[in-house]
Amino acid sequence: KRSNLMRLFSIILLLSYSVYAQEGNKIPADIQKKIDEAVDYYNVYLFEDSKKLLLELLYSDEGEKYEAEIRYHLGIATYTEGLNSVAGKQWAILRKKYPTSSRAREIARVFSSIMQEHQGDSLFEHESFEFRSEIRYSHLFWDPKYATRKMFYGELIEPGRAVEYYEKLLNKYDDPDKKFLIAMRLFYLYAGFNHNGYGFQNQKSYGQNTEGNKYAKYQNSTFKSESIRMLNLMESYVKDDDDSNFQLLVESNYVIAVRLSDEQFWSEKIKANELSEPFFVKVVTLTENSPNNLYRTFALLWLGDKANKYIVSDEILNEWEPLGLSRKDILGLRKNKIPQEFWVQAIKKNV
Repeated sequence: KRSNLMRLFSIILLLSYSVYAQEGNKIPADIQKKIDEAVDYYNVYLFEDSKKLLLELLYSDEGEKYEAEIRYHLGIATYTEGLNSVAGKQWAILRKKYPTSSRAREIARVFSSIMQEHQGDSLFEHESFEFRSEIRYSHLFWDPKYATRKMFYGELIEPGRAVEYYEKLLNKYDDPDKKFLIAMRLFYLYAGFNHNGYGFQNQKSYGQNTEGNKYAKYQNSTFKSESIRMLNLMESYVKDDDDSNFQLLVESNYVIAVRLSDEQFWSEKIKANELSEPFFVKVVTLTENSPNNLYRTFALLWLGDKANKYIVSDEILNEWEPLGLSRKDILGLRKNKIPQEFWVQAIKKNV
């Protein structure tokens, strides 16, 4: 029941947005009519009719220009049908070919984590066979535990070996998307988000023999620094907030902040401390252009009164922007504890 509710909730979120085509292309009435017909089909669970209509439209001369919109609905149709892997393929194509489109942003907001957990290897099916095989093999070493607590299960061999394996893959590939996904797995290992007793605040004695495994005796401080190193690497592989991996970067910063607060993921008792505050702030900084981002909302909540140091309300910006101050300027002035009456002078003097 919970799975069905989550599926329904996700679909409602998607359908709550108005219909878009590729940016700047208004969908002609005849094309829109066919899309609406396909939507009606999948809404009444006539999935085959819906998919057939959408595919015919996608490969027609008149429908080709509206690929983003069509693949968006192909994804919803197959996701509603329960074919998560197939839906993920359609949305992966959409996000790769039209990363700045409104539909790609919606998919990133609603489905990035869900796709990552539900599909496992299917996210990589549009990539090289070699890369898919290596990622699939790596999951024999450990059991990831992602932010929403939906787990993969596999045969545990040795999480330390998984780290060694991923580090080799990280050096092997040059593609930023591949490097991001490898670094993210290293992050989840180092940060202790796994069922294998490995990583920050999660290490125990494991395996039959730790001889020769340099990772088995890492201290918490080392695991923490390695986790931060992976977060920095992940960020270096993300171009901007339209990147398909952007939401995963935000999520990863949020979960390490919660980890450092020593609280449960969705706990009502989280309070930022000196260790977790920088990562909650990072979430706020990354999502500056997405004020309704869920992780931003929670990060600001856990920061409490400290949040005022890291955000500038529209009201304050409207007051000071005509005088030449940006959000960044105002945050900098606050950080330097400069009184408001001297803000304009300070900016002119580059204080």
